[in-house]
Amino acid sequence: MNGPEVFAFTLREVPPLIAGIMANAKLAEPDVDHFVFHQANAFILRHLAKKMNLPEAKMAMNIAEYGNTSSASVPLLLATSLREPLRRGKLSLVLAGFGVGLSWGAAALSCGPISVPEIIEMEGAP
Repeated sequence: MNGPEVFAFTLREVPPLIAGIMANAKLAEPDVDHFVFHQANAFILRHLAKKMNLPEAKMAMNIAEYGNTSSASVPLLLATSLREPLRRGKLSLVLAGFGVGLSWGAAALSCGPISVPEIIEMEGAP
Protein backbone atom coordinates (compact mmCIF):
# COMPACT_ATOMS: atom_id res chain seq x y z
CA MET A 1 0.00 0.00 0.00
CA ASN A 2 1.27 3.43 -0.94
CA GLY A 3 0.13 5.56 2.04
CA PRO A 4 0.88 8.97 0.50
CA GLU A 5 -1.01 8.04 -2.70
CA VAL A 6 -4.02 6.78 -0.72
CA PHE A 7 -4.00 10.03 1.27
CA ALA A 8 -3.82 12.12 -1.93
CA PHE A 9 -6.58 10.00 -3.52
CA THR A 10 -8.83 10.49 -0.49
CA LEU A 11 -8.36 14.25 -0.35
CA ARG A 12 -8.88 14.50 -4.13
CA GLU A 13 -11.97 12.25 -4.50
CA VAL A 14 -13.94 12.31 -1.26
CA PRO A 15 -14.73 16.07 -0.98
CA PRO A 16 -16.38 16.26 -4.45
CA LEU A 17 -18.14 12.94 -3.73
CA ILE A 18 -19.66 14.38 -0.54
CA ALA A 19 -20.52 17.68 -2.24
CA GLY A 20 -22.30 15.77 -5.02
CA ILE A 21 -24.26 13.56 -2.62
CA MET A 22 -25.32 16.57 -0.58
CA ALA A 23 -26.34 18.50 -3.70
CA ASN A 24 -28.40 15.54 -4.94
CA ALA A 25 -30.11 15.28 -1.55
CA LYS A 26 -30.54 19.07 -1.40
CA LEU A 27 -28.62 19.21 1.89
CA ALA A 28 -26.29 21.85 3.29
CA GLU A 29 -23.89 21.19 6.16
CA PRO A 30 -26.31 22.60 8.80
CA ASP A 31 -28.95 20.06 7.64
CA VAL A 32 -26.68 17.07 8.40
CA ASP A 33 -26.50 15.74 11.95
CA HIS A 34 -23.47 13.50 11.41
CA PHE A 35 -20.93 12.63 8.74
CA VAL A 36 -20.16 8.91 8.97
CA PHE A 37 -16.97 8.15 7.05
CA HIS A 38 -14.78 5.08 6.77
CA GLN A 39 -12.37 5.10 9.69
CA ALA A 40 -9.13 5.01 7.71
CA ASN A 41 -7.21 6.98 10.33
CA ALA A 42 -7.75 10.09 12.46
CA PHE A 43 -5.25 12.12 10.41
CA ILE A 44 -7.18 11.59 7.17
CA LEU A 45 -10.55 12.20 8.85
CA ARG A 46 -9.39 15.50 10.34
CA HIS A 47 -7.93 16.62 7.02
CA LEU A 48 -11.18 15.75 5.22
CA ALA A 49 -13.21 17.71 7.79
CA LYS A 50 -10.90 20.72 7.39
CA LYS A 51 -10.90 20.57 3.59
CA MET A 52 -14.72 20.37 3.46
CA ASN A 53 -15.27 22.91 6.26
CA LEU A 54 -17.15 20.33 8.35
CA PRO A 55 -17.28 20.77 12.12
CA GLU A 56 -15.27 18.01 13.80
CA ALA A 57 -18.18 17.61 16.24
CA LYS A 58 -20.26 16.28 13.33
CA MET A 59 -17.58 13.79 12.26
CA ALA A 60 -18.44 10.50 13.95
CA MET A 61 -15.21 8.78 14.97
CA ASN A 62 -14.33 5.56 16.76
CA ILE A 63 -10.93 4.87 15.22
CA ALA A 64 -9.24 5.23 18.63
CA GLU A 65 -11.39 2.44 20.08
CA TYR A 66 -11.53 -0.01 17.15
CA GLY A 67 -8.86 0.97 14.62
CA ASN A 68 -9.44 0.63 10.89
CA THR A 69 -12.11 -2.07 10.61
CA SER A 70 -12.21 -1.92 6.80
CA SER A 71 -15.69 -2.28 5.29
CA ALA A 72 -17.22 -2.67 8.76
CA SER A 73 -16.21 0.83 9.88
CA VAL A 74 -19.39 2.65 8.77
CA PRO A 75 -21.88 0.16 10.28
CA LEU A 76 -19.70 -0.10 13.40
CA LEU A 77 -19.87 3.70 13.78
CA LEU A 78 -23.66 3.54 13.57
CA ALA A 79 -23.79 0.81 16.22
CA THR A 80 -21.32 2.47 18.60
CA SER A 81 -20.84 6.24 18.31
CA LEU A 82 -24.36 6.93 17.01
CA ARG A 83 -26.27 4.20 18.87
CA GLU A 84 -28.00 6.49 21.38
CA PRO A 85 -28.84 9.32 18.96
CA LEU A 86 -30.29 6.77 16.51
CA ARG A 87 -32.38 5.23 19.28
CA ARG A 88 -33.75 8.62 20.37
CA GLY A 89 -34.87 10.10 17.07
CA LYS A 90 -34.45 10.90 13.43
CA LEU A 91 -30.98 11.79 12.13
CA SER A 92 -29.79 13.18 8.83
CA LEU A 93 -26.61 11.31 7.89
CA VAL A 94 -24.05 11.42 5.11
CA LEU A 95 -22.16 8.12 4.84
CA ALA A 96 -18.96 7.53 2.87
CA GLY A 97 -16.72 4.57 2.30
CA PHE A 98 -13.40 4.87 0.51
CA GLY A 99 -9.99 3.33 0.20
CA VAL A 100 -9.76 -0.33 -0.80
CA GLY A 101 -8.55 -0.48 -4.39
CA LEU A 102 -8.90 3.32 -4.56
CA SER A 103 -12.69 2.99 -4.60
CA TRP A 104 -15.32 5.22 -3.06
CA GLY A 105 -19.07 5.52 -2.51
CA ALA A 106 -21.47 7.62 -0.46
CA ALA A 107 -25.11 8.03 0.52
CA ALA A 108 -27.27 10.60 2.25
CA LEU A 109 -30.09 9.26 4.37
CA SER A 110 -32.51 10.11 7.10
CA CYS A 111 -33.17 7.39 9.65
CA GLY A 112 -34.35 6.79 13.17
CA PRO A 113 -35.53 6.20 15.67
CA ILE A 114 -34.29 2.65 15.23
CA SER A 115 -33.34 -0.24 17.45
CA VAL A 116 -29.58 -0.53 17.65
CA PRO A 117 -28.32 -3.58 19.52
CA GLU A 118 -25.55 -3.40 22.07
CA ILE A 119 -22.08 -4.36 20.89
CA ILE A 120 -20.80 -7.59 22.40
CA GLU A 121 -17.09 -7.47 23.00
CA MET A 122 -15.29 -10.74 23.65
CA GLU A 123 -12.17 -10.73 25.76
CA GLY A 124 -9.44 -13.21 24.97
CA ALA A 125 -10.89 -14.16 21.58
CA PRO A 126 -8.29 -15.63 19.20
